Parts: sequence; C-alpha cells; structure tokens
Amino acid sequence: TRQEFYASQFNFLSLMHPEEIPRVLRNFREHQKGREVPPYEYRMLTQKGDVIYGILTSKLIRSRGAPAILGIVTDITERKKAEEKLIESEAQYRTFFENSKDALMTLEPPSWRFNSANRAMVDMFRARNKEQLFKYNPWTLSPRLQPDGILSKQKAKKILKMVALKGYHFFEWTHRRFDGTTFPAEILLSKVKKDRKFFFQATIRDITERRLAEDAVAHRAHFDAIMTRISNRFATTDPEDIDTAIETALRSASQFVSAERSFVAQADFGLKRWSITHEWCSSRTPSIR
Repeated sequence: TRQEFYASQFNFLSLMHPEEIPRVLRNFREHQKGREVPPYEYRMLTQKGDVIYGILTSKLIRSRGAPAILGIVTDITERKKAEEKLIESEAQYRTFFENSKDALMTLEPPSWRFNSANRAMVDMFRARNKEQLFKYNPWTLSPRLQPDGILSKQKAKKILKMVALKGYHFFEWTHRRFDGTTFPAEILLSKVKKDRKFFFQATIRDITERRLAEDAVAHRAHFDAIMTRISNRFATTDPEDIDTAIETALRSASQFVSAERSFVAQADFGLKRWSITHEWCSSRTPSIR
C-alpha cells in the first residue's frame, strides 16, 4: 500500500531482485556524485515473491532545498513475458527448422535468393555448405525449362506473385543440383509476415522414388492392357486370320518395349535349324525373313 511506501522503516531495495541490488546501488552512487543515469531495465519482487520487470527512470532534483532523486518505474512485465514467449517460440522454430528431414529454406524480395536453409536442403542440392546456396534463387537452381515447356524463371516469378497475394501455393517443380543432375520435387511455398515485412518459406520434398513407383505401376498397367488385348484377339480370331493376329501382337509388343523388330521362329531340332514364320519391323528396319 501507499502507507507501506511512506513508512520510515521501508527500504526500497527490498523490492529488488537480489541480483539487481548491486547495479541499483551503483547507479545510486552515480547520482550521489551528481551524475545522471540513463533509464535501465531491472527485476523486482512482489510480496508473493513473483518476478516483475520494470524500467527505472531516475533524475536528480531538489526537494525542499536539498538534493533528491526522482524515480519513475514503468511496469514492462507483460511486454517481457511476450518477448520471452517469442524468443522461446523462435528457438523452438529454429530447432524444428534445423532438424527437419524435409528440405527447408527461406527467401525474400527483391533478389529472391535463399537466405536460410537447413542441413537437409544442403544435402538435397549436394551443396558444399549453406553459403553456396545463398548465392542462388529458385530458378538458377533449376533447368532452363520446366516439364511443361515454360521457362523456369518466368514460371517461378509467377508463383512468387501468386504466393504474395494468396499466402501459399503447393506445386511440383523440377530442380537442378550443383552436380548438374535434376530431380522432381513437391514444394509448399508459404508467405510469412514478420516486423511489417514478409518472407517466403519453402518445404521441398524430393519425389524421385514416388515418381519411379508411379511410372512402374503405369508401365505394368499398360503391359497388362496389351496382353489382355492380344489374348482376347486370339480367342476371337478365325483360323484364316491368325497370321494377321500374330503380326498385330508382334507390333504391339515391340512398340511397348521400343523394339525395332520382333518375330516368331519355328525350330526344327532334328535338322538343328529354325525359320521365321512371322515378323514385324519398324519403318527404319529391314526385314530378315
């Protein structure tokens, strides 16, 4: 209460956190020497022992004809708690960023060069270190053209504009590593606001294995479809049309495996010879029949 402050036995230092007392006394002595002390931040204790934060602004004055110190304390406890939470949050984010198995990086205008990256990003692009990455932007670590035939630089800048307006974009992209090899990637690009500015964060996943698996499934499905079509044709073909059916089957099988020629041969083991009965050749390949 106010009465407690005005009591003769009241000691201002009793409000101080023990670690702050030496600094408060040091500043008090500076005032005694007639010197001004700039405002400073310090910790205090409530009667319950809770820590609160304040900024002490003190000034030399004269009161009733004698030197005195005017002190103004500004409570900044809530601000400090918010700062501590922010620092803790940023530390947690940094830990997640650095240890993520996904390649993570950030970039910002106007150069759009990468300005932070984690270890997974360095490994994915086979860079020597992060500093090597920071000399590049998304389109300079990409082939000249994307699979759809659009210039990487043109397409990347269009996506950046889209994210600036929309806030995020999820897309597939072909990147180029520092050793010259390319790989398909899946990217989530997000806009992050901080201190009245913004930057972009990208999560990049190499989808080479998934793409190979998808291609293998599609390849197998295509093969099964060809075999089914051939089997159905043989099952419904009249005997006089069997030669045409065989040649059609040879053509389909050859085109599937990109062969220039395929044939059916009849072996005579007694005479130790074989003869071609049916053949299909591409337009560039002469017949051997």
